[in-house]
Amino acid sequence: MTKTLELFRGDCTAEKAQVWLRTLEGSFTESTKEETKLYKFERALYPGGAAEKWWTDLQAGDKSDFKKVVKAFDAKWPMPQYVARPQALVINEIKANKLRLEDVGQVVKDEDGLEVLALQAWVQRTRKLLADIPNGDVGMLLMEHVRDGLPIGVRKLIPTGQTLDTWEKWLVAVEAIDLHAINDLREEHRLGPAAGPLAHVLGTTHLLSPVRTPPVRNTPQYTPHVARLSQPEFIPTRQPTPPKYPPFTPSTPQRGPPPHMMGSSTLGGSATMRPGNLFARYPFPAPSSPSAGRGGPASLGGDPTRDAELARTLNTNPRLYAADAAGKQRYEADMTSWMANARDYAAFPFSPGTVAPGSKECWSCGVLTAPPHGAGSCTASTRIPRVEYNVRRFVGQILHPPGQRAGIMQINDTPYDPFGGYDPEQAIFEDEESGNGEELTY
Repeated sequence: MTKTLELFRGDCTAEKAQVWLRTLEGSFTESTKEETKLYKFERALYPGGAAEKWWTDLQAGDKSDFKKVVKAFDAKWPMPQYVARPQALVINEIKANKLRLEDVGQVVKDEDGLEVLALQAWVQRTRKLLADIPNGDVGMLLMEHVRDGLPIGVRKLIPTGQTLDTWEKWLVAVEAIDLHAINDLREEHRLGPAAGPLAHVLGTTHLLSPVRTPPVRNTPQYTPHVARLSQPEFIPTRQPTPPKYPPFTPSTPQRGPPPHMMGSSTLGGSATMRPGNLFARYPFPAPSSPSAGRGGPASLGGDPTRDAELARTLNTNPRLYAADAAGKQRYEADMTSWMANARDYAAFPFSPGTVAPGSKECWSCGVLTAPPHGAGSCTASTRIPRVEYNVRRFVGQILHPPGQRAGIMQINDTPYDPFGGYDPEQAIFEDEESGNGEELTY
């Protein structure tokens, strides 16, 4: 296989530079003209490289003859001097020159970058190492170390009927091993230990050969144990336990006193308390569930502690904007960025001209008037977006809970989604008519 001559850059070692020059000279013939040699040499230099700069700076007299060019080339990239390596070092490299069985038959690149079989690359390395031995190991004293570098299966494929009395003959015989035999060897290695006996049986048994009956041995008779099918164990089905308390529906809060109090008077008398009486209203506080009944704080995330922290952050540090043109432009840019990203409700942008959430403002227009008005009585022509309405309602019910004013617990700094992955733009609440401040809960 002929190696393609690459353009010479000149930024390599002197040894590679001399190899490139020899390759170029090998492309010439005895009939190649002097002008053709100089032309090919100049065109083989890499454009803009160090070699082309050297050629440009070269004197005109040194370019008139190809021999003068070679002399100037040797002066720039001198021929490396051969240094003999110690024999012990070469022997150690021969011992380390191993070929694995799974690599046999694979295509690899040799030292020159050419694609060859792994076995051929091993032969090339071995030939180069043996050349470094004094006298080339004419007596083949290193045969044991060289053979150890080959797998056992490959050693068996080396022909033995020939006279392999020199290293070159032996390496040529190794390199000429049949490729199909190598593939069979790799397949046998892949199948594992079972491949040997199976191949022996398939190779020695003929379809027309008589069938041999194995000899009958006198073995003691025994009755095989017959396993009986056991009856399946009866496992009683576990009956579901009925609920201890009846289901509670938050959307329909209980009106009036419990049934067990309808037959006696709260003042100790025997008169029956009538549900229509104002003093007969249900005296117990509203359920503590976040979504139970009218006026309760809306907790879509289900974590009151973190709801309180988020409500306090939105009330004390809101993102507000002026009602002028610059404020509206900045609000639209921030809202577009907020909707396109992770939607961090702690950095929610509120409509221009509105007040901080939790200020007992109107949840529909975001404005605080005197006296305050609610969403049910709002007459503003411009309404805030639905998502902002839900956020303001969320903060207002947390900071100003109806019925009772519970203290806010200490909270941690763990980031969370207060709406629990729920889209607040699609949220529907029962108390759409809620406004600001407290309500009387019956």
